[in-house]
Amino acid sequence: MKIYVSIGILLFLIQSVTGKDGILDNYISEGLDNNLALKQKEFSLKKSIYELREARGKFLPSISIEGRYSRAGGGRNIEFPVADLMNPVYSAINATRMQAGQQPFDFPILENEVIPFLRKEEHETKIRATQVIFQPALFYNQKIKSDLKSMREYDVSIYKRQLISEIKTAYLNYLKLEQAKRLYVSTMELLKENLRVSAKLVENGKATKEIIYRAQTELSKIEQELEDAQANSTQAQYYFNHLRNRPLQDTIRIEENLSLLDPGNEDADAYIQSSLANREELKQLKETIEVARHAKGAAGSAFLPGILVVGDYGYQGEEYNLNPDYDYWMVSGILQWNLFNGFQDHSKRQQAKMDEEKANLVLQETEKLLTMQVQKSYDNLQVAAKARITSEERLKAARESFKIINKKYNEGLVSQIEFIDAHNSLISAEIGQIIHKYDYYICAAELERVAALWIFE
Repeated sequence: MKIYVSIGILLFLIQSVTGKDGILDNYISEGLDNNLALKQKEFSLKKSIYELREARGKFLPSISIEGRYSRAGGGRNIEFPVADLMNPVYSAINATRMQAGQQPFDFPILENEVIPFLRKEEHETKIRATQVIFQPALFYNQKIKSDLKSMREYDVSIYKRQLISEIKTAYLNYLKLEQAKRLYVSTMELLKENLRVSAKLVENGKATKEIIYRAQTELSKIEQELEDAQANSTQAQYYFNHLRNRPLQDTIRIEENLSLLDPGNEDADAYIQSSLANREELKQLKETIEVARHAKGAAGSAFLPGILVVGDYGYQGEEYNLNPDYDYWMVSGILQWNLFNGFQDHSKRQQAKMDEEKANLVLQETEKLLTMQVQKSYDNLQVAAKARITSEERLKAARESFKIINKKYNEGLVSQIEFIDAHNSLISAEIGQIIHKYDYYICAAELERVAALWIFE
């Protein structure tokens, strides 16, 4: 219980707005609303919802209008010997009447009838209603479609979680490069001043030209570093705006306060428990197991009968007349029972059983892989935290050292080489502090992803 309480506190902190105006959270919301790849996955989810509705619709009655008009010739005939049967009877009756002195009846002389089996012309127009009474395969089909819909939902959540992590990482990389640019710009101002002072010293005969060349070299190096940082910053800006589906050159607001991105002081076990409880990859695999189970049930249900009720009401006859003299109705109960089909259903059941066993093994393996993934991210965060502290201590020492050397240099007590070396050490410490600061927050964003600390509604 203690673990989940602390994780809850952690969730609150991580989902809090980063800074007073919530710049990063606003960017994340914008990315979740506009990202094109995410929209594609959401289309797949919508499709699976309609597939589930289609499966449910098969339990409802289907009603259709069916019309048929046909002309036929040839085929079998039905012979009805009406003349052979009735003409002798008529003759015998009239002979009896004549013997009795009575007038004979005027019976018609009949001919044998030949009735074709196929009517020359025939029509049938009807309304047919079909209702499934018992069809186990439809039940399992609905379950499978429901499982597939859930898998698509988890697929969307997986991408959302990845997208959030990428947005945070891209934003932090952009901030890292922007801060490096500001450092290089301020450094250039210092080196330009150093170049001016060096030129004055040479002009006044207090130094030789090599100090100018050295100052120019250092200035050129920083200019190159600034150009590289500018190019990398532009690429980071483009990628960040691409994730948000915004114009690539859109201005990005700078968030100075990143303290709320600190992930807290939970131990690795708490993050592992959160990952195993919330990661959509595991939920997706559990749905895969359910799909296999339902497929196995569907294969087994093939041994059961299917029962349908079909009702027809319509009109039929040789002429196309829709009146009460030609109407009819019919209700039929239909039984479908597959008694033997070459062991195909048994084979399908065994295949589904193998899929279920395989999915269970994949689930066990994935749980171990996620545990290792969380542990690795947690360890990386601990290393990044220590590196960040070390870089801040190194920067503090470098600043103090440069402060002393710079004062001595201005008083002419140390050489330009010592001044430049001290300055290079300071720049290296400042760059290191920037890198380790943002790398720490990038590691925190990765741990947030793998531990599934962002809860989706």
